[in-house]
Amino acid sequence: MKSVKNKKGVTLIELIVVIAILAILAGITVPSVLNRIEIQRDVGRKTDTEQIYRLSLSAATDLARNGQPVTVAGILDAISLQINRSITTVNKEAGDALVPENETSVVFSSDASYIFIACYKKGQTDADTPLYAYKFRKPVF
Repeated sequence: MKSVKNKKGVTLIELIVVIAILAILAGITVPSVLNRIEIQRDVGRKTDTEQIYRLSLSAATDLARNGQPVTVAGILDAISLQINRSITTVNKEAGDALVPENETSVVFSSDASYIFIACYKKGQTDADTPLYAYKFRKPVF
């Protein structure tokens, strides 16, 4: 008499091998995907900072043309409605502290001749090197 084996389903060893292969693949791909996400966030930060730089330059020019003093506060007032809500703006002239609640903080400061704009990501402080930095001469008309 022949014994007939029922070959339906998978063995526990086969299941463990498949799960181990999937875990190895996930361990390889997840860091790569997370790194790609962070790179894309940095690209977004750069784009946002460039836009703020252009808006600030335009606002400073408008202030100077109208005979008003070119200050960080004046620039921030002029561009405040156009800044993305996920960006924290910091006015160093007013003594605002960099407390990065949002993903991106843009810090404004100035001296006698220049306006400085620096972009920091969450977790960075003023002591750290900014991700992106711009400066422009205060326009005079």
